[in-house]
Amino acid sequence: MYAGSLWRTAVAGALCLLSVALGTVHARSTAGDRVLIFLPNEQEISNYSYLLESLKGRGFGVTARAASDKSAQLFDYDTRLYDHVILLAPEAKSFGKRLGLAEFIRFTNDGGNMLV
Repeated sequence: MYAGSLWRTAVAGALCLLSVALGTVHARSTAGDRVLIFLPNEQEISNYSYLLESLKGRGFGVTARAASDKSAQLFDYDTRLYDHVILLAPEAKSFGKRLGLAEFIRFTNDGGNMLV
C-alpha cells in the first residue's frame, strides 16, 4: 500500500515538473502537432487535465486513450496518424491490441517522437 502511494506521489511530482516546463517553453514542434497520450484508464483523464489543456492551448491536436484501448493505432496502412506519443501508464503491460514494441519502434523510425 505504501509503495503505491509513493509511486503516485512520484508521478504527480513528475507531472508538475513537466507542466512547469511546458508553461515556460512556448516553442512549437517542427515535427507536427498531432499528439496521442496513453493514460492508465479513462477515469484518470481529469488527473491530467492541466497537461491536456496546456498542449491544446499551444495548438496541438491531443487524443487521450486508455492504455487498454483496443482501437488505438499509430498507423493507417503506412501513414503515421500521430507525430508524438506520450506514455503516462507506467504499470500497463500492453497498449491496445495492435501496439507492441515493434510498432513503437516503427513509429520512432518513421520520425515520430515518444515521451515515456
